[in-house]
Amino acid sequence: MPKNINLPTERVQQLERLAERWKMSVADVVGELIHQQIEKGQLERDVPGFRIFKNGKEVHIGTDEWDKQVSAQSASNIASSIRSLITPSKENPMLPLPDGFGLARRGTSLKIKDTETGAEKTLAPSIAKDVAEMLERVAKS
Repeated sequence: MPKNINLPTERVQQLERLAERWKMSVADVVGELIHQQIEKGQLERDVPGFRIFKNGKEVHIGTDEWDKQVSAQSASNIASSIRSLITPSKENPMLPLPDGFGLARRGTSLKIKDTETGAEKTLAPSIAKDVAEMLERVAKS
């Protein structure tokens, strides 16, 4: 669920300048600044609200609404499909998803869905990218 943060007008204007300069939304500017801190080791490489970890040979994917176990290949396929929906290109093909998973665009965002229960989570593009990176990293571990 989105949360509003009160910032001084001057900070908002600075973020808007960066958004214009970087040709992205203010939310994505904030995401980029967070990524910079992740790269510096100031934040963990996780996404709050997601639990993604290796469980034997399978990858556990969980949110506050659902939990699933998939093969490492299926986790990689989900990651590729997330990237494909965020940035369509020949380098980001849609791959088969495991049973029980659905992905769809919702405006500029992405919806990941547990098709068995109907539970879904909508992600901003920068968050979806982070989830794809987590899935790929865990699948390869």
